Parts: sequence; C-alpha cells; structure tokens
Amino acid sequence: MLNPPFINVISYFYPIGNTPAVSLTQTIPPGEPVDILLLGCGDVRNILFTSHVDARVMDITCCDYQKAVFARNILLLSLLIDGSEVDDNLLWSLYYHMNLDSKSLELLCCQAQKLHDLSTSMTTWQGSQYGSCLRFCDTGTLDDVRKMWAFYTIQRNGAEAKRFKARFDRIIQKENAKKNGGSVLTSYRATIPAQMYSISDLTTLHSYYWKHGTLELNAKMRAQAKYPNPMFLTLEDEATVHYGTDPLISFHLALANVPLEAQNPLSQALKGLSGREKIVATAKAEFRDWAASYRKQKEIITLRFVTADATNLAHTMQQCRSSGVTTAGLYRQQYDSRSLVLDGPDYVSGQAPLTFDVIDTSNLCDHLGSVVLLAATTPLLRNSLSSVLYAEVMVKWNRSPKETLDWLLCGHVPTLSTILGLCPIDYWTNTLPVSVSDEELHNVVNNMGGMARSGQMYLRTRWKRPVPLVSSSQNEENCIAGLPRIRLEAEELADILYDIYLCMFRDEDYTLKFANISLESIQRSSLSWYHRASFATIVQFFRTRVDCDWDKTMTVLMNLVLNRPNAPMGMNYLQELFVYLHIFGAYSNETLLNWDQSREMTSPFHSGFLYNIVSRITPIDEKWDDLRDWKGIPPVVCLTLKVPRSELGVFTQANREHRGTPPVHCILQDSLAGLAGGWHNIFSACHLAFGEVRTTGERYTDSFEVHIEAASGGWDGSASLIVSFYVPAFILLLNPEKAEVIFGVSSTPATTMVFFQDLGLELSVYKTTLANSNNVFITRHSSGQTSFPNPPRFTQPKQASIEGSNVGAVDVSLTAHTYTQRRIASMTTQFQIKSNNYKSALKNNCKVRAKMVSAFQVAITLGQEPLVTIGYPVVVEEKSLRTKVTQEPDAIEVRVLAKVGTGFEWEQYPGCMYPVHLQKGNPVNWNMTYLELQKCPIVDVSQPKKLTWLNLHLAGAMSQRERQMRENTALPKSNGQKTRLDFKESVFSTFVQFAGIQGTRTRFFGLDNRGNGGIHVVIIASSLRIDLATRAVVLDCAVLPLHEEIIHKLANFLDPLLSQGLCQIQVDDAELQLWKHVLPACVERCRQWVHKDGCEYAAAGQVPLAVENGEKFMCTCGNGKFPDGFLRGVPSWELAAKYAVRAAISPPFWAPFVEEMHFPDMSRGTGTCAACGKAKSKKGKELLVCARCKKQKYCSRECQRANWAAHKGECK
Repeated sequence: MLNPPFINVISYFYPIGNTPAVSLTQTIPPGEPVDILLLGCGDVRNILFTSHVDARVMDITCCDYQKAVFARNILLLSLLIDGSEVDDNLLWSLYYHMNLDSKSLELLCCQAQKLHDLSTSMTTWQGSQYGSCLRFCDTGTLDDVRKMWAFYTIQRNGAEAKRFKARFDRIIQKENAKKNGGSVLTSYRATIPAQMYSISDLTTLHSYYWKHGTLELNAKMRAQAKYPNPMFLTLEDEATVHYGTDPLISFHLALANVPLEAQNPLSQALKGLSGREKIVATAKAEFRDWAASYRKQKEIITLRFVTADATNLAHTMQQCRSSGVTTAGLYRQQYDSRSLVLDGPDYVSGQAPLTFDVIDTSNLCDHLGSVVLLAATTPLLRNSLSSVLYAEVMVKWNRSPKETLDWLLCGHVPTLSTILGLCPIDYWTNTLPVSVSDEELHNVVNNMGGMARSGQMYLRTRWKRPVPLVSSSQNEENCIAGLPRIRLEAEELADILYDIYLCMFRDEDYTLKFANISLESIQRSSLSWYHRASFATIVQFFRTRVDCDWDKTMTVLMNLVLNRPNAPMGMNYLQELFVYLHIFGAYSNETLLNWDQSREMTSPFHSGFLYNIVSRITPIDEKWDDLRDWKGIPPVVCLTLKVPRSELGVFTQANREHRGTPPVHCILQDSLAGLAGGWHNIFSACHLAFGEVRTTGERYTDSFEVHIEAASGGWDGSASLIVSFYVPAFILLLNPEKAEVIFGVSSTPATTMVFFQDLGLELSVYKTTLANSNNVFITRHSSGQTSFPNPPRFTQPKQASIEGSNVGAVDVSLTAHTYTQRRIASMTTQFQIKSNNYKSALKNNCKVRAKMVSAFQVAITLGQEPLVTIGYPVVVEEKSLRTKVTQEPDAIEVRVLAKVGTGFEWEQYPGCMYPVHLQKGNPVNWNMTYLELQKCPIVDVSQPKKLTWLNLHLAGAMSQRERQMRENTALPKSNGQKTRLDFKESVFSTFVQFAGIQGTRTRFFGLDNRGNGGIHVVIIASSLRIDLATRAVVLDCAVLPLHEEIIHKLANFLDPLLSQGLCQIQVDDAELQLWKHVLPACVERCRQWVHKDGCEYAAAGQVPLAVENGEKFMCTCGNGKFPDGFLRGVPSWELAAKYAVRAAISPPFWAPFVEEMHFPDMSRGTGTCAACGKAKSKKGKELLVCARCKKQKYCSRECQRANWAAHKGECK
C-alpha cells in the first residue's frame, strides 16, 4: 500500500532483460566477499556475467514481482548446477527461445518435474542438491514458483496442444503487431562500442526472432522449433511478452565485429560467418562462458529469491534488522492478499544478510515512486566507501538528465541526497565509466530523421556513501562515519519537506496542469507514482535522519500544506495524510492524538463541526447496529470494500489496450457531498486483491476480522475485487449509515478522456454505503495483518566522536542551513578540542585554519599542526570556508562553515575525477570501477582498418563544451577545465597511437613536463582490451613512475627506450598532478595482489602519496607483479619491472548532468571532423567533405565510416 494501485488488465512479462549484462561487483575491491540485493531482479544475465568476470564469495538476494521470472531462473540455474552433461545449446534454447524443438521441451518438462518434486516444503528443498546454493526467503515464494514448475510439466497432446499453441501465438502476434512494421533497435546498446557495424543486422534478427520464435538461422533446425515454450507465459493470465524482448540484448555483441587476438576462441569461431551469424554466435559463445564460470563457482555463490514489491521487501528487511520481527505489516504486493513474512530458515536464524554492499534497483524508478524507493533502500546499504546503490531510468526524452535526477529525488539533488545519506558520485565528479555519447547516439539512430531527442533515455546512476565526517590526521582508523544525524531548524526542514510535497503532487496544481497542455502531458498525467502515504514515509524517514524541533517542524509543514494555493483537490487527500502520519508515529493531529478525550476535543481542522459530532460517538447502552456500537473504537481503522465482479466490466469487457492501466482510489463522502456542509475524502493508499471475504468475530468489536480467500484468474477470473484502506474512525462516524463508499478511477485528463462516457464525471466504478454489511467491512487491521504497516527508519550510527586522536576526544555535529531557499545552501561542522596542548596553543594565538584537500574534504590545522580532516556529504566551495573558535569551560569549540557546491565544482578540483580513499588502511576506488583484466577480451591492433569504431568511441569522452574549447582555443576556460581537457587529449592520444589509427603505432609513452623535470612517468602498453561491463576500451599497461630514488638505476632501460620511439606526451604541472591522482586508481582497479602491512598509503594516510616533482606518488605493494609474458620484446624490461606496476587506463567519459553531447549542425556543416573533432586531416591537410551531402567533414575515411550510423539519416 506504499505505492499507488493500478488496474493491471494489461501486464507485461519480462522473461529476458532489456539492457546488456553488467558486473554487480565493479565497485568492490578485489577479493572481498560481497552481499548484493537485486530489486526488480529480472533474468539471470547480471548474476551469470558477474560470476564470470569476478570470482569471489557472493550472497545475492533477488526480488521480483513476477513468479514466472524466478521459475525460469531457478530452472536454468539448477541445470547448470547439475553439471556439464547438459548441452549448453539446449540451455540456450530453453531459456531464450519462444519456440522449442522436442528435445528442449522434453528437458524442460523433466527438470520442472524434478524441481516440483523437491519443493514440497521448505525442508525438502533445503535438503536437496540445490538447497545450499538456491534458497527461498519465504514459503510464499516457494509456493508460487512451485506452481509455475507444475505448469511447465504439463504435456499437451491433440486438441489441448492446439489450444495451447493458439493461446501462445495470440499473445505473441498481438504484441508483435504494436511495432506496425517498424524496426526495433533495443539490442543496439549491446553492440557498443562498435555499434556502427551491426544496425541493419540487428533489426533483421529482431524481426526474425519474433517471426520464428528462435534465433536458429539454419532452416532445418528452425523448422524443428515448433513447440511453444511455456517459460514465456505466466500462469493465470495472459501477461504479454514485451515487444522489445530480444535475447541478443543481454550480451556484449561488439565482439562480433571487433578484431580479436588470434588466441581468442571466438576469433576462430567467427571466421567465414555472415554478419548475422557472427552476432548470434557471439551471444551464444558468451552464454557458454557464463555457464562454465557459474558451474565452477556455484559453491561460493548463494542466491536467495523472494517475489514481492521491492519497497515492501525493503521495509520488511529494515524491521527484521531492527527488531528481529520478520514481517512489517505489509502485503507481498498488489493483487496478493498474503502478508510478506521472511520465514525462510536463514532469516529465522539470523544468517541471511539484511544490509548490503551493493543494491541494484534496476529500472524500478520508472514504475515506483523513486524517492520512496531510495528512502526504503538506503537504510539497507552498508556504511562503506565501496558500497553502492544503483538506480536506472528508461524513459522518453521529455526532460534533461539533470532534470531527471531532480525528478528522481523530488527536489534539490544535494539537499535530498544528503538527508538520504547518499552521494551521487557521477553528479559531483562529472566522470562516468560508460560512454554517454554512445548511449545518445542510440537515440540518434532510432530517430534517423534528425538529431532531436525524441526516443528513450537510459540513465544508470550510482549512489555512494559519503566520505567519513571526520578522520584523524594521525590515525586513519580514527574516523567518524559519514552518516550522522543532520541538524536543521524546524522551519528549514518544513520547507524542504513541503517542496517534496509540491513535487510529488505537482499535477494537483491547476495553474501548472493547464499551463502547457499537450498530448504528451495528458498521457503522462495518468502516471501516478505517489500518494499521501508515500509522502508520510518520507516524513518519517526524515524524522530519523534530522535533529530538530520535530513538533514545530510538523506544525509549520501542516500549515503550508493546508494553505497550498491553486490546488483545491489536494484538500480531499488530507485525511489520508493524517492517517499515515499517525500510523508511522510522525505526527498526530488533534483529532487522532486526543481520541480518548473525544468529548473535549476541538480540532483546528474541523473546529466546532467535529465537536458537535463527537458527542454522538460516546459509547452508550443502546444498540445502533452500526459502527457506533464498537466500544473503544481505535482512531484509525481499516475499511474493506468488496467490489462485485459484475461492476468491473468497464475494465474487462472493453478494449483493454484502449483502457490502459489507470490509477484507482477509494472515496468516503457524505450522502450530501457537493452540497453545503457535505464532505468528501479520497484515499489512494489502497490494497487490491481478487477473492472472497470470510469474517470471524462479532462485527463492530475488536474481535471482528476479515480474511480474504484468494482466487486465481485475476481480471480474467470470476472473483470479486477486494479493496482495503485505512481511514480515520471519526469520518465513518460522521454518518455511519448513509455515508458513501466509492471505488473509482483517479481523475486525470487522460483517465477522464477514456472513462467519462462509461463512468461519468465522478469516474465511479462501484458505489455503496457504510450500511451495506455484505460488501463493507470495518476492522482494526487489514486482512491477515495484526499491526499497522511499520514506518521506514534509518538506523543511526553511534555518537559521532573520536577517542584518542591527536585532538583528544572529539564530539562532532553537522548542521545544515537553507537561508529560506528551501534547499541546503551551506553546512557547519562543529567539533570540540579537549587536548590540553592544543588548548594552550590556541590561548597563545595559534590560528585554526581550514583548507580544501579534495572536493569533499577540508583539512583543519592549528598553526602548522594538522588536527582533523572534515568530510562533507556534498562538494563545498573552498572560497566560502569560514572558521570560528569559541572558548568553552572544558574544551575549545571549532566551527567550520562551508557553502554547498552547485554541481560545477569539479572544474576547480580536477583530482576529484577518480578519488581514492583509505578505509581501514586500504585504498578504495570511489569512482573508478574495478575489473578483472583477464576477462576483458584483447583487441587485435595489428588490423587498424578494422578499428574505425575506436575513433568515435574515444571522441565520446569529450562533451560538447569540451569540443568547443578544443576547437576554439580563444574560448575562455578555467584552470580546471583546461587541465581536464588536456588530460582527455593525452588519454585519447595514448589510445590512438597504440592502436595505430593516427600516426605511427607505438607502445611506449612518457608523460613529459619539459618545463619542470622532463619525463616523470613511463607508460608501456601491453594490450588494448574491451571491458565488457562498461562496454568501453581499456589499456592494459605497465606504469613506471620516475622519482629521485630510482631514476639513476634505470639508465640502461630508459636510454634504449628513447631511441625506440617513445611517444612523449606533453603535460604541464597541473595535468601531471592530475595523472598522479588518476594512476593510483588505475592500478587499484585491476590489482590481483594484496597491499602489504607496511603499505606507504596507510603510513601517509592519503592517496596519492604526493604530487610534487621527484616524489613518490604510488605505493610499491604491486611493483613487479605481472603475469608471464606481459611485455614481450621490451629491451631490459627485467631492470624496470621491479619498479613498475600493472594498470588499466580507460577513457574518462563525461556525465550528462552538467554536460551535453556534441551534435554537429547538419544544416551548414562544421569546421571539424564529425567523428573525432579534429580540425585537420591526419597529414595536416584540409578536412575531407562527404561526397553526397557536401556538408559533413571528416579527417579520414576511417572517421567517415565510424560516423556513418549518425550521419546516414541526414545525408541527402
């Protein structure tokens, strides 16, 4: 009930994922065990791919609302656990093909029967050969999945088989017809970074798959696939396989067209195949690799499964973690009348994880209220610098990525992320591991007619834990978690909450609703992500995160809500808001707070009107035969409404596609509603389920209970629809007999257009009165529940303090200020110095100073002595730093004020592109992803003509603004902007020189600061690889830092290197310092060794060690640790190897929150290469001009071919 209910007469089944597989552990340092929570889990692609690229102990909890998803997944995984005796080609067909041959169908039936027999109870399943690896979180999920397996076992013959095939074909054909003969390029993302080679083949293969139900290109094998695959159906209904479903999407298809090293088995397998055959063969080969890796690592991977609403599961896990109770008073999901109870043995015993290193919410933000989802999940994220929460959106380009991020949080990103205890690392660093340009090019290809953003935006954001609030300069382990409670003034917090309220219910403001009426805005109006219970969960969450005068905060907030202008409809939802604020313990208005003293009660919201009624509800001896007979009636009760099946024809008998999935609600109103003195209240936080009502106990007493006997069939069945919602009791008592109860469609422009003719202006589906005892039931709690839903909470860390630091005991607090801006504008960190030595120094006029040491951290010094380092949850402005010292009786209080950044501060801190922080003495990459280089295929760079895609991919690291600065050196740019641009240019040059696509190929590079010491770092490339997890290239190389201690020892190595064609990359002081920040992260990301106990990083308390010329900047723990044959043919390599370390360098891609992609003006051409941005050709001559349109320009034919996918639609 924490998310709005919809009429799901149209439902989609997603048997296969709609994005390429990602590594779930790419933010976690190597070797560490990891606990992962997958919400909206979907298929197995991410699990199998992660097990393939990262061999570590993993415990993965999978949540999805469709039981058929888990039935498919567990069946496949069980076959993998059985061993390699099952042909992987059969497994491929079984899992990915809509039509099967007889052998595959037989395997499916046999395995499903086996699983069905093993799952008669939780005990039998736990004792099976699969129970240790594949575990169920609750008996409800086990029961659901077992029903699906029973469905798979059915062997159909004769007329039954024909009927089944007709049903299957009807579902597939109906969905396929939605394409209207157009092309679907959903698998385009899977071909990045070599996407331009496969566009036509991908569209053909998609059509082929939907026509034949298989990707078998051999006519004979295709003809054998004539049996419908039941794993593409759900059990009770005709949930439709989404029209974008395509097996190829899950894989990394760039390998089909990228030249691979000869030793790669795929390279040999693809020889002589057509383009389409290469794509399919590449996907199958990757699937076989995944399968082999999972079989090998099955003993160290635990998978847990639960079918439930993601938000409800998160709240239940919070409850289980905080109290040990395995339920939170919530249902499993809409249309399910069972309570969500984590009764699996691992939850009962406390062995299952309830906090996680990685939480992936898939694209649930498209379907659920995103800020409610984040508030539900952030308490489950571990307080570690490597922990990460992923959120995706896949929506139409109707807002910019920055606006989308604000929309995700319902407000100001720095403000909301701070209170949520999260740091949007992409937003603050303007650096991504994936190419946004490649993603936006996808949109261009889908809209060949122009460059406008009219397609789908895919945005995957990373939310990390903030840096430690305070760390001691003497001992890195003396640090304070970055999640202390935040102090705010009551009025300031009320303003922030009110802004969230306005954002959640923006459509209720008629001035905004009618300001820009369009077909798109009307269609969007039917999408409802929030109701008042959603807002109440946010209010309660904030209560656990913020220190303030809470009563005053709520008084101010309620006044703002009650006096909201231009939104009269909002007043109809107030009682629902009051109910859930009361249930969650966040706030009780006077009516609910003083319920037991109802005779003396007067309410500012109902005044004397309520007083006159309350006198009637005092229990008396006579029988009313209605709610007034309930002695001790609680202030909030549950109303259950039975909507007869005969009333639901408006949804089931008409064109379902036309009706869509409208939001619904319930209404309680006086029989005189609409007239003077009438009242009308809307309740959207409803739970829906199909079934029949059974009651126990005496009506109008505490013992009266409702039990829903669930029925199958859903909207295609015959059972009634049971709707339940919580209401304030006093409303029911206003007119306990004649008050009307209405179930109807929520009123929006879109729903009014669709339902007005059938339902009238009120959009009422079913109306009755409280006196209808056959269809209206009032109980203390909803069916199957013994308590109200439990509120969200954030488990607080211990008091923020450091004992034994060089400052003495330090008590720290963080205060935020809004200055009436309704967003956090600045923060004050306050701490006390209790060390007598430092107190004496302060009395002797030693000054306390604050200095930025990174975008998020401020170092506090006393004279020349370091005190502590303060970490902020946001980037702050250095010029705004202010310190204030106050003498207290037993300590000295220091306050540091800093202004919150605007999102552009990365320009001032180039080093914040790839921060590396220390955690328990070990470096942790905060932004740069980890990878296993041996799992990254090597590109054959000896074939430069097959590397034309590389130019376009590398050029995508530069945003439109950076391109403009590159092309026009006269444009003003800050020092930070220049340094970033220079760094990107250097990385670009390193890649293209090694690949040999521009200039003479070389593998030797030197970072040459000619004005200050010459060559400081030597980079020797071993190979060019593709990181499949990010679909980006990576340079596998050795890094040799040259510093004063070793330079004289390497003369015999360096002298021949210079003569062999060392490419000297010119850098200035600022760029060299940036390289010294980045290279430690590049080393960390690919290390296969463990840092020594005496690691220089731990001793120095920072990464890098130093950035000054001649000083060591990296630790030596990984020096000399290279795989055999890493660098062949490098003279005297044995002399340098012991001083060098392996690294993985990737292009630094820009983030779309403050940057834009470069789109050339096709109407007039451009003065630079449309692919890479160069102003001249390779030989310094004028650019080549497209022979067809005479407008677009290129520096080479390779760049022209690379850019053809984007240019083709405009070339005339």
